[in-house]
Amino acid sequence: MTSVRFLTLEHVNPRHRYGSTRLRVHNLLRYWPEAGLWRRGDRPDVLVLQRVYRRFPRAPLTILDISDPDWDADWRVMDAVRQVDAVTCPTPGLAEFLRDQARQVLVIPDRHDVAALPAPREHHGRARRVVWFGWHHNAGPLSQLVPAVERIGLDLTVVSDRDPRADRWAIQPREFRRRYFYRRFEWRSIHKILGGHDICLVPRSGVPSDEFKSDNRETLSLLCGVPTASCPATLLTLANDAAARSRLAAEGRSWALANRDCRQSVSDMQTLIARLRSSTTPHPASRTLADPASTAEGGR
Repeated sequence: MTSVRFLTLEHVNPRHRYGSTRLRVHNLLRYWPEAGLWRRGDRPDVLVLQRVYRRFPRAPLTILDISDPDWDADWRVMDAVRQVDAVTCPTPGLAEFLRDQARQVLVIPDRHDVAALPAPREHHGRARRVVWFGWHHNAGPLSQLVPAVERIGLDLTVVSDRDPRADRWAIQPREFRRRYFYRRFEWRSIHKILGGHDICLVPRSGVPSDEFKSDNRETLSLLCGVPTASCPATLLTLANDAAARSRLAAEGRSWALANRDCRQSVSDMQTLIARLRSSTTPHPASRTLADPASTAEGGR
């Protein structure tokens, strides 16, 4: 039996809890009894590094999982990419960027544990409440939608690790005249919070690295039966049309259940490991392995 261990970002930074560690490690371990978290002294057959780029132990096979463009903050990322046997990442855009440096790249999307989802939200009448959630330092693009939220007369809830107004938004006071409701982000409550709103706001920053970003926030909203809006026009349409909200939420939830179940990620990782272990020749330097669900990737 092949022993697999994950060395995670949370192991390196134990004071923090990261969504990427939950989505790309903890969710998988619920359905992968042969795998586990790395502990000092472990000598696994396969070591998966989840956003760990330096001072990592060696193993017969080493896989690096990159879920964000971390090379912005740590130049060692690309060094690590060249040292490992394969790289996994959540988006085709990120895979395209990495493939010239990595031996193999496999797209494994961020996926959720769909086994214990709440009942999806039902939509009736005009929308009243919208929600945005994410890290406080990513709240800047929300300024694109706040004026429309005000004009339509919607209540806005911001769910984050800390109140963005005290940080990033303090430099844009005129753009955030309307009071919003702040809730601290907790995984144990996020499904209930999302399900209590009519629309989830997912504005884009408009920078090139957007193509590297995962769709995990959109997917989580859809799994809760809440449609998403990334621009004022879509927001206005959804706010006034309960049938459109219901249709988009149902279609999106069906797609997410079919393509974003974390048990699919377990299968993807097991297939990659089997391929690496059976390989007897050096891997092509620029080969990219496609995500089986990549046909749906561009539309989400």
